[in-house]
Amino acid sequence: MLRITKDRKLKYLSLGISIKTHFWNFERNKPKANCPNKDLINKIILKKISEYNEKVIEKTANDEEYTATSLVEENKQKNSG
Repeated sequence: MLRITKDRKLKYLSLGISIKTHFWNFERNKPKANCPNKDLINKIILKKISEYNEKVIEKTANDEEYTATSLVEENKQKNSG
């Protein structure tokens, strides 16, 4: 899950990835070195983080209002349409 926070409001977004807990480093919030497909999982996580960071920068630069929920919903509409 990716957690998006804005003004203390949280929105969780499923990345569609599930791994066993013994492959996850909870302190660093990333897969452990022995995790199968670790590089692919990291790539997916970083891509989503980058995608949402770009949206935040764009909205901030354009002085647009947004919430954590509106970012997720806007991205869902963009990807489905």
